[in-house]
Amino acid sequence: MEFSPHESLEREIQELSLDIKNKSIAEKREAIKSSLAEKIGLGASSDFSVVKQSTTTTHPSSVLPAYAASMPEELQLKVEKLVDMAWHKGIDAAILEARKSGAVVLDMLHDSLTGKIYEEMEKRGLL
Repeated sequence: MEFSPHESLEREIQELSLDIKNKSIAEKREAIKSSLAEKIGLGASSDFSVVKQSTTTTHPSSVLPAYAASMPEELQLKVEKLVDMAWHKGIDAAILEARKSGAVVLDMLHDSLTGKIYEEMEKRGLL
């Protein structure tokens, strides 16, 4: 069975929305973050050498979290491409590709997808 380009992501968003339906706003964001961390394999207490700020604030005109502004442009571009891949091929495909680049990229992808998926679910009225 072949999936359409967005079918995998659509299925993942629907599953997440069912899981977080009866939670508060803060709990919903945390549930999305935890679900993505589990998929990525970060564990509950992922702590890489990245100095983090709140993942709710994104870098201007980007899907990246605010702390990404202090990262090299090459790294920022890589994560933006991975977020785009998640949107078109599914989260699992983006995670597999991100794993080739190491822990910092995985962590930035995690934070970026948390914000992006939360915004998308909010826009669709799924929260």
